[in-house]
Amino acid sequence: MDIQTNRFDRTTLVDAKTLKFIEKALFIIVSYLVLMTIFQQGFIFGVQQAFNVFVIVTIVREVEILFYASEKKLHRAEAKAFVQSDYAKITALSMGILIPSNTPVVLVLIVAGLSVFIAKILFGGYVYKVFSPALFSYLLIQLGFKNAIGASTFDNQLFTALSNTNLFSKYLNFSINYDFSSGFGLAISSGIFIFGLIAFILIIKHFKQALLPVLFVSTYVIGYLAILGSSGFYESFMSVPFWFVTVFILFDRTLIPTGRTGQVLAALLLSVMMVIFHAVGQTEAVVFGALSVQMLTPFINQCKWITSEDGTDQGHQASTFKKSMNYLLVVLVLAVGIQLAWQHYGPMIGVPKVDVMQYLTDTYDPANYTQNLTPTRDYNVGQYQTIKGVYEILNNSDSSIAGIVYDIVTEGRNGPIHIVIAIDPYTDTIVNYVVVSQSETEGVGALYTEPNVINAIINEQISNFNIDKIAGATITWDALEQMISDVVANYTNEGVSLK
Repeated sequence: MDIQTNRFDRTTLVDAKTLKFIEKALFIIVSYLVLMTIFQQGFIFGVQQAFNVFVIVTIVREVEILFYASEKKLHRAEAKAFVQSDYAKITALSMGILIPSNTPVVLVLIVAGLSVFIAKILFGGYVYKVFSPALFSYLLIQLGFKNAIGASTFDNQLFTALSNTNLFSKYLNFSINYDFSSGFGLAISSGIFIFGLIAFILIIKHFKQALLPVLFVSTYVIGYLAILGSSGFYESFMSVPFWFVTVFILFDRTLIPTGRTGQVLAALLLSVMMVIFHAVGQTEAVVFGALSVQMLTPFINQCKWITSEDGTDQGHQASTFKKSMNYLLVVLVLAVGIQLAWQHYGPMIGVPKVDVMQYLTDTYDPANYTQNLTPTRDYNVGQYQTIKGVYEILNNSDSSIAGIVYDIVTEGRNGPIHIVIAIDPYTDTIVNYVVVSQSETEGVGALYTEPNVINAIINEQISNFNIDKIAGATITWDALEQMISDVVANYTNEGVSLK
């Protein structure tokens, strides 16, 4: 008897009808996200996002065609048919959901091409891939190209210039003046209603596959609220990556363990890792958590006490005692992991992700003032190039806002310049200016660190803050001018003043 006859064949996991439905669902979500970009930013930026999706679909398809034509010695027509059966559109549209709309097109080409080649093609195609190419592309952007998003590249400058023309600013301006970053607006912009509808249909069509996403969502909600409280929960729950992972990754049988015990373990591990990542301030917790679970999936599938050789749950042939022991081991492993993680990360919970108070103790005595962990409003930081955060300082006595602190990082000639500026919002004056770090030559390009320069800035009205206050900083002139411009513009345009 051939010892391989009982081995599990992963190609049996692929349901052609379900995959066709997934492809259409992904197209609907991508179209919806393009529409939301139009409503939030303007028509021309929706066109930019649609163009980037077209580029992704094209590059993913062409990379796969070229690879299979070379690897399998096929003509282009034969390779195209092979790629169609390999569901290249699902891969590409998944990337289109996660890659930011203002990513430069050259970066889109690089990230999409690398992701499909490394995460999919090199691991055997759609069925045998280890990582989701879409999550891998998102990881590449966050780890290696994050600063390039929204950069002043030719295509981003072109679309920005077009948005300022009469055609798009007056006649084709479909943007809506509504806050899509919080509350009900965030639910609309994330497309949670469409994700929920697709999940509902998948649950009806494949009820048995609903265990993993349902278990994950429920344990994540309970774990987050129990350990971290409600702060930041709504934003994490309403994010596009969260629902992409829940609907399109956890329902994808090629990316999750095959046995029921393995699926329970994967759901619990994903929940635990996401809570840990959130506790240490990692905003992309769901992506890193999902990739970690996918990395462990081959191990879970090959572990004989979890999964049998035919891909089913080992417990089908095991006694009730053995099944109980399997689940007990899963619980013990999770309990130990949670305990160790809590000992390490627990002290970090409740600490600001960016502690600006540490630089301003001479202005705000920690005995009387506290940095607000949850801002009272959105300061629209993402629209300003050098501003990394706007933070509120509260009076401990009545929790009223005592100051507004701008955390700024700009690029000088020799490296990053990190500056913190504190402003009294009731008088619109600068009350402190601290150069946290810089790499410029002392006395030449770093005159902005001199005491006389700093003293000239403190107590100035924010409306009078200009590059002349930092006289002599000619080498890093442009960087500092951008910093000042951003601070003044944010303070003015966002209505930060409490006068």
